[in-house]
Amino acid sequence: MAGWQGKRWHRPFDTVATEQTAAGISGVHALYLARGGNDFLIGDGRLRYGPETITESYYNARVLVEL
Repeated sequence: MAGWQGKRWHRPFDTVATEQTAAGISGVHALYLARGGNDFLIGDGRLRYGPETITESYYNARVLVEL
C-alpha cells in the first residue's frame, strides 16, 4: 500500500492511496472444489481457478472548509 498527503499538491487535508493484492488457491484446494467440495466463498466445480490480482485506489477530499 502507498499513500500520500495532499501537502504535495497544496491540499493538506486530502489523501490519496493505492494498494495491490495478489492471491490464489493451492492445487489441492482447486482439486477439492472440482470434485464438488464447498468453501465459504467459492466452489461450484465449474470455475477455472487461477491467480487473482486486485487493485484498489481512493482519494479522500475535504470539501467543506470551516470559516
